[in-house]
Amino acid sequence: RPCYLVDLTNAEPKLDLEVGLENSLSINGEVFVDASTFVFEMPVGEVISMNLHGINLHPFHVHVNPLQIVSTPDDVYDGYFRQGDWQDTITLSESTATVRMQTDVFTGTQLIHCHNLAHEDLGMM
Repeated sequence: RPCYLVDLTNAEPKLDLEVGLENSLSINGEVFVDASTFVFEMPVGEVISMNLHGINLHPFHVHVNPLQIVSTPDDVYDGYFRQGDWQDTITLSESTATVRMQTDVFTGTQLIHCHNLAHEDLGMM
């Protein structure tokens, strides 16, 4: 496996982010304003944990690095999203989940957004 697909469920994250999608996208309390909003830099070669809030009906997606599900409510979509699974996009009927990813060698801008078209039209894509 490539380094970015090792099991991260018990890994100690270098960066722990609180990602809110309730009314607007926020990361660690900083609210997305427009396409120029810059929130943080992801460290290269490190494990990053994201505690997702308000992701019900918000398909959550991160460009470049796949996400490993660390925790979700039980029986999400008949077991489609399970702890330990690697996903590109995560959609839940419940509002919270924890995912982790490990950055590899990419040092450029990474796009984090939901795939809700109304939100994309507002500049989040």
